[in-house]
Amino acid sequence: MYVHVIYMSISGNVRRFAEHLKQYALQQHCISEDSPLISLSEIRKDTSPIELRSNFFVILPTYTVTFAQHWIEILTTPMHHHLKKYNNYEKCLGFIGAGDASSGMYAITARAYANHYKAPFLTAFESHGTEMDVERIYSLLKFQAIQKIYS
Repeated sequence: MYVHVIYMSISGNVRRFAEHLKQYALQQHCISEDSPLISLSEIRKDTSPIELRSNFFVILPTYTVTFAQHWIEILTTPMHHHLKKYNNYEKCLGFIGAGDASSGMYAITARAYANHYKAPFLTAFESHGTEMDVERIYSLLKFQAIQKIYS
């Protein structure tokens, strides 16, 4: 079984986390074949949307600017295009955020996407995450994916 994760990475932190997550999944799968593998797709500004045929999770960085006392999400517009095209958002099982926990905007982009697409905001991690974050988020994705299969 595979758990599909699509993500955006501007600074490289989310990409680094996603790769660690994939490697951890491989280790877990070698221990027990019941543990799912992770497949990754990075969405970039030049990525053409494709129709996704299986359920997936989204990991997003937090990039915002403040304009007239309101925050404006920036740089992740290609993810919106990818989710909207072919109604891909209907297969999204949840959003995970990345960012700086000391800022007042921690994981705000993933939270906004979750709200907009009416999918769960699952969790967040700082910067490129820790080993504990990788283990925690892998367990969460595994649980959510298995729960979806049996619901």
